[in-house]
Amino acid sequence: MRNKIISLLLFGLSICLQSCGNSAERVKMAPACDDERSISMVRQITERYVLDIRGPDGLDGITLELNNINTDKLDPATGANRCSAELVFTGPRGANKLAITYTTELIPGKDDQFFVTVDGL
Repeated sequence: MRNKIISLLLFGLSICLQSCGNSAERVKMAPACDDERSISMVRQITERYVLDIRGPDGLDGITLELNNINTDKLDPATGANRCSAELVFTGPRGANKLAITYTTELIPGKDDQFFVTVDGL
């Protein structure tokens, strides 16, 4: 009797694990916060922002770096990631740091295409 109960519990557990695994595989996720594609998009958005404010020479001699990248929230329903990081501008006068947040999200209906929204610039 005890063996039957243990067998039924193991069988139920295996069904649960299979169904949970299958549902997780169906949801596509946007690139992770520390994925090179996400980092590249954050840099591009920042560069465009700086150039809009400072003009075409606004980034001369300045490098951008993203440090301390964290995943603050994952949304399994949409595949979006909420991220935070430290944006470092390094130039001839030294370095400046800026705390930013950004979101990576899939474009609905477009396979493997995503967009990034940056806050804190």
